Amino acid sequence: MWVRNAALVAILAVMFSPPAGAREPLPSWVVEARWYYIVVPRFANGDPSNDPQGTVPWSTDWPTATTGKPGETDSRGKELESRGYGGDLQGVIQRLPYLKELGVNALCLSPVFHGAAEDRLRQPDLRHIDPVLAVKGNLAEINDEGADPATWKWSASDRVFLDLIRQTHEAGFRVVIGGLFGSIGGPSARIAELESYTLAAVRRWMDPNGDGDPSDGVDGWISSLEETPQGLAPAAEKGFWRRLSEQVKKTNPNAVLIAGGPFAVGRLSQEPYDLAVGFHVAASIQQFFHPQNPSPRAKEFFDTLRALDPSCPAEARLSNLNMLSAVNGPRLLTYLSEPRSAAAGAEAPSPGPTPFDDAIDRWRLATIFQHFYLGTPVTYYGDEVGMYGGPKPYTTAPMWWSDLPDPPAKSPHFRGDCFAVVQWLHKLRERYAPLRRGELRPVLLDDERKLLAFARALPGDEVILVVNYGSAKQKVSLPAGRPGQLVALMSPQLKVPPKKGPGGSSIAPDISKIMRLQVGGSRQFVSPEGRISLWVNPMSVRVVFVNDNEPR
Repeated sequence: MWVRNAALVAILAVMFSPPAGAREPLPSWVVEARWYYIVVPRFANGDPSNDPQGTVPWSTDWPTATTGKPGETDSRGKELESRGYGGDLQGVIQRLPYLKELGVNALCLSPVFHGAAEDRLRQPDLRHIDPVLAVKGNLAEINDEGADPATWKWSASDRVFLDLIRQTHEAGFRVVIGGLFGSIGGPSARIAELESYTLAAVRRWMDPNGDGDPSDGVDGWISSLEETPQGLAPAAEKGFWRRLSEQVKKTNPNAVLIAGGPFAVGRLSQEPYDLAVGFHVAASIQQFFHPQNPSPRAKEFFDTLRALDPSCPAEARLSNLNMLSAVNGPRLLTYLSEPRSAAAGAEAPSPGPTPFDDAIDRWRLATIFQHFYLGTPVTYYGDEVGMYGGPKPYTTAPMWWSDLPDPPAKSPHFRGDCFAVVQWLHKLRERYAPLRRGELRPVLLDDERKLLAFARALPGDEVILVVNYGSAKQKVSLPAGRPGQLVALMSPQLKVPPKKGPGGSSIAPDISKIMRLQVGGSRQFVSPEGRISLWVNPMSVRVVFVNDNEPR
C-alpha cells in the first residue's frame, strides 16, 4: 500500500524514527583497534623511481643539531618542511610485516590525494592519489575527466593505493585515511556540485569497483570538525556533515567517520561522527608525567580526565583515539625532555634536546597509561622506536629504521627497547578484554608516595595497573579480588640491566637490538581483608589480573 498523504508520512516518520540523540551502534572492530598513524611521505621509501626532483637521501640527521639548531627561524623551518624524502605507498606496503610485529591492527594514513602529499593541503583532488606517493607522472594519462563521476578513471597511482588496501586487509589491518573535506572547493564553487563531488569521492574509495561489497575500499575517514568545504555557508555545515556520514554508512555500515580538532570529543553527542581524537586526554597525560610537574596529584589527574568529555557517548568513550604525539608536535619524548613552558608554547622549529634517561622513563609510564586507559591507543609513527623532535617540521622527520642498507640512512638513535614496550602493550590489549571494554575504577591515588592504581573491569574479570612515578621503591597494599582468591601479578622489566664484563665491569646493553620485553610473573592469595601486597620499582609498573574463573 502506498502512503500518499504528506501529513501521514510525517507522522509515521516521527513514530518510527530513533529518539533524538540516538546513535547507531559502533562497528565492533573499533573498540578492538590498536592504531598506528603514518605520515606517508616520511614513513618509508619503497620505490625510488617516483621520487620528485629535489628529493634528499633518507637521513636521520634531520632532528639533530647537524641540520638544525634550537631557535631556528620560521623561514628555515619552512625550508626543512619542504624537503622531500621519497616516502610512498610502496614503502607502507613493504613495512606491513613490521607493523604486524609491532602488534597494531588499524592504520590511519595522512592525506594521500593529489595535491595533499607533503602538506600541499590546498585544493586536493579527491579523485586521485598523488603521483609522488605511487607512480611518477601518471596523471598525464588522465585528461578527459569531467564533473560526472562516470567519467572518472583509475590512474596507476590509484591502483597502487587499491593494492595497499587489498594487502592491508589480507594482513588483518583496517585502513582509515585523511579526508581533507575542508580544503576542497573555493569562492566560486557551487554548493550542490561541491557536495556531490565530495560524496562521489567517498563512494569511490570505499567501494572502488562499485559492486556493493566495500571489502576492497577504505574502512573510514578522519577529518577535522573545524573544516568546512570552502563556499559552504555556516547554516549548511551540519547538513553537509550529516549527509557525508549517511553516505559513509550507506556504502559500508562497518566504516567509521572520525573527528579531529580540539573540541571534537565534546561535540560527539551532537555531531554525526562516530569517534574523535582525544587531544585533551593526551594533553592531561603529558602534563601529569612531565618531570617539571611540581606536585602531580593523581586524584586531580583522574578528575580532569573524567571531566573532559561528560557528554561523550559511553560507547565512543571506549573507542576514541588517544595519541600522545601529533603532526604539529612536539613529539612526546621532546615534550618530556624540555621545560614545561618551552614544551607547551614553543613555535620556532627546533629538533629539541636528545632525551635523557628520566624522559625515557616517563615516556614509558605515559605510554603504558595510554594503553590501559579508556579509549583506543594510537602510536604516532616512530614514537615506538624513540623518535623525538618538535614542533613541526621536526615532528615529521623521516622514520628511523635500523635495517636500511645504506649506512648513513640507519638511525643511530633507534630504540628497540621502546619498541618492546609498545609491542608488549599491544599484546596485553589483544589478550585481555577488560583493557578494551572494561569500566575504569580508581584503586589507589597516593600523591605523597607518587603511586596510582586503577582497574579496567568487566564482570568477573579485572586488570589493575599499578604505577610508581616516584624515585623510590614502594610497597603497595591494594584491594583486589575476594579473600582467599588467587590472583596473578605481572612484572615487566622496563629498564634493561647492564651486562657483566671482564673483571666485573658493567657493559651497557645495545638498546637498538632489544626487541622483546622481559616480563616476570607470580601469584598471590588475597588476604582475609581482601587485599594484596606488592613492591613496585621506581618509575615502573606492576599489573594484577583478577579473574573469577581461573588465575592468569
